[in-house]
Amino acid sequence: MTANRPLDEKDLEILRLLQDDAWTTHTALGEIVHLSASAVQRRIRRLRSEGVITGARATVDTSKIGHGLRVYLLLELHDDGAKSLEALEKELAAYPEITRVDLLSGKFDIIVVLDCRDMERFSDIAMTTINRNSNVRHCWTLTKLKTLAD
Repeated sequence: MTANRPLDEKDLEILRLLQDDAWTTHTALGEIVHLSASAVQRRIRRLRSEGVITGARATVDTSKIGHGLRVYLLLELHDDGAKSLEALEKELAAYPEITRVDLLSGKFDIIVVLDCRDMERFSDIAMTTINRNSNVRHCWTLTKLKTLAD
């Protein structure tokens, strides 16, 4: 669904603030954008109903839950048609360690983000899924060293 009316500066500021912290209260948002808490609540409700806000998620420090290894897989596929992508997506969804899968344009077709407890678990997933998938032409593996900025 598209927005029924253009977003104004207050809408855009509320969106920016919510992207920084989706748990910011309506009162706190209102103080920053100079609106009442109820006006902020109405705007957020409208932004959700118009499909501008599609969800809210918690950002998790994966090392605190035993997943200290983040790996990025850049996949080049033989076939990036809808049926092939759907099959790959279904296969990858079986692994809770796979936290994100995005379709790309350019040299690579897919980026897969994995948060694993260790290299052995990553290897298990890669060997049973990526390396055995006949649609994967090539896979490049990148390992996160540290976060520089959020």
